[in-house]
Amino acid sequence: MDLGYYHRVTAVATQGAVTENSWVSSYLLEYKNLDWDWIVLTDKGGNIKVCFSTVHILRSVLQRFMFCKSYS
Repeated sequence: MDLGYYHRVTAVATQGAVTENSWVSSYLLEYKNLDWDWIVLTDKGGNIKVCFSTVHILRSVLQRFMFCKSYS
């Protein structure tokens, strides 16, 4: 996702397809650092944060580019 300019991101929501009975049930979030590397969002302990709900509250990150990857 390109948010157009930098925003303080505090939550992410996903939505299923309106014409089908399908939706993402778990996903990983990635964001770009200042060196333009993709960084997987982790918790305070450094563990990869896997999101299982449609709305997930994040630790606040100032970001322009984010990526939501399906996790299975």
